[in-house]
Amino acid sequence: MARILILDAVVSTLSLQRGIVGAAGGHTIHWYALAPLKASAPEIASITVSYAARIQRPTFAKRFLMPLDVLQLATLIRRLKIDLIHVHFAFAYLLPLAFPPSLPVVVTTMGGDILADQFYNGRFRPTWTNRLLERANAITVKSAFLDAAITNINPAWGEKVERITWGVDTRHFRPGLDTSEIRQRHNLPEQGAILFDFRLGEPFYRKHVILKAFARIAAEVGAFLLIATYRAVPAYVESLRQLADSLGVTERVRFVGAIPHEEMPLYLNLADVNIAIPPSDGLPQSLYEAMACGSFPIMSDLPQYRGLLEHGVNAVLVPAGEDDTHITALADALHRVVNDADWRRRAALDNRTRILSEADQEVETRRILTLYERLLAHGHEV
Repeated sequence: MARILILDAVVSTLSLQRGIVGAAGGHTIHWYALAPLKASAPEIASITVSYAARIQRPTFAKRFLMPLDVLQLATLIRRLKIDLIHVHFAFAYLLPLAFPPSLPVVVTTMGGDILADQFYNGRFRPTWTNRLLERANAITVKSAFLDAAITNINPAWGEKVERITWGVDTRHFRPGLDTSEIRQRHNLPEQGAILFDFRLGEPFYRKHVILKAFARIAAEVGAFLLIATYRAVPAYVESLRQLADSLGVTERVRFVGAIPHEEMPLYLNLADVNIAIPPSDGLPQSLYEAMACGSFPIMSDLPQYRGLLEHGVNAVLVPAGEDDTHITALADALHRVVNDADWRRRAALDNRTRILSEADQEVETRRILTLYERLLAHGHEV
């Protein structure tokens, strides 16, 4: 079996899950983390992580000390006799300079790392991201949209793109779970639709727009809004609390903080509707999870989602924006979906079927293991 080095920031349960996929094929996983490794994470408890480099320097020092990190990583690769490198998120600054030319490299893009209106637009990022993508022997993407984003940067890279969604554990993320404890925890009555704003607690995800739209329909439809604040910007979350108060909906809004991953299926079962309206996106894992649990998606009308979501069939797609017209459009969508329980039930069945077909974790794990085997067998050839 091979020795695989994962290069990743290790900032979430999801990244841990993706990083250890090779262990399912009997491979040994080594980890070079760009942030402190979550030692208590249950996903890595059953395998050996032989090494984790923890870069905990002040931000201003990281760039100047990066050549030392390159040397450290190169030494690590030689000492551990690494057979394959897998980079999660297509930006690692100078670190790919440590990769020996003979080693196969897989790069998994997430969306924001290759989209010009997100992470890719930084001063140094396109140059170093492009060098990493050029070096890669295989590039994995989750959707046709991200495939096109890669080939838009360089058409020649199209031949090494692999469509891998990574998938969700459909036995864990499923409908029909008992949500009574979650209801009691957040003091939610049995009656009334539950709307769930499930993305990160940052202004980028326009939670303030969702809150304003919710305020227009809350009393009429008797709904409640849950707002997740994972990786929150504290000042932004405080502004949301003040906004809820000024709109008179504090009693109908619950700020649920950072939800443990093992509890997310419960929240997604509780939610009648899940909402996310960022101005740009990849194809978020949280959307797969919500669809697997039967929650109805209301999302920004972005090309990233098309193919998986069909407006008026299994989702509602609303124009992305922040002015009164966009708030009204979202409020109208919320009102329509909340008042049509039959549509939500039909969509729940449809969405579950789509996830089983396109994003089942067992199937996607076999795909990544097959990719590893091909690269390991042929060395530099894809």
